[in-house]
Amino acid sequence: MKQIFYFIISCILLLCTEKAYNQEGDWKVGGLRIGADLSKFVLPLFFPETKGYEFLADIQILDKIFIAGEYGRSRTELGTDSYNFSYELKGSYFKLGLNKNILKPDEITRNDIVFFGARYSFSALRHKAADISITDEHWEEVSGIETEEISLKCHFIDLTAGVKTELFKNIYMGWTIRGMIRLYLKSNNIMDPYFIPGFGKGGKKASVGFNYSVYYRIPYKITAKEER
Repeated sequence: MKQIFYFIISCILLLCTEKAYNQEGDWKVGGLRIGADLSKFVLPLFFPETKGYEFLADIQILDKIFIAGEYGRSRTELGTDSYNFSYELKGSYFKLGLNKNILKPDEITRNDIVFFGARYSFSALRHKAADISITDEHWEEVSGIETEEISLKCHFIDLTAGVKTELFKNIYMGWTIRGMIRLYLKSNNIMDPYFIPGFGKGGKKASVGFNYSVYYRIPYKITAKEER
């Protein structure tokens, strides 16, 4: 719970700091930018047991502050050819937080951003194992054992840094590096998850991730000046 509290306070301070430096004191709602993570389509080439997809979005609320979020799903399958069991995992995840642009815009880069940020993330999954083979000294090999489907939930924090560049009008490409810290995993003594969607290997308390994404920005902008 302390980590959740610190995350919320950090986001509030980030907003307050930007507001203090914003001399005009205007809330600026910029265009909604939506995209897809292209790296998820390449990942199965290196890790064929895992497949999935991820969508991303952000929207400007202050000069340099963006609300950002991600949603994705993934599936992991392990076969008996390489293991003494078969394994299946399905899950989804949702991430929500803030990005702060640290790039000073000019006429050339006025729509580009270089950012750092933070997300509070939640992942839910179901997994099970079947065709388990166990070798015993007395009973020799016992096979065909399976577990019931187990549901788990995981909470973690993402710390992010990245770039989004406008290639063509309202079309962006970008990459994000993220460090993830696990806060809580509702688990049991039967079986730990092989993989946590949106996070990484189930046995780790910290993980590193990378996104390479394409975006489309819906062009609109609303400026609301504060009353004095």
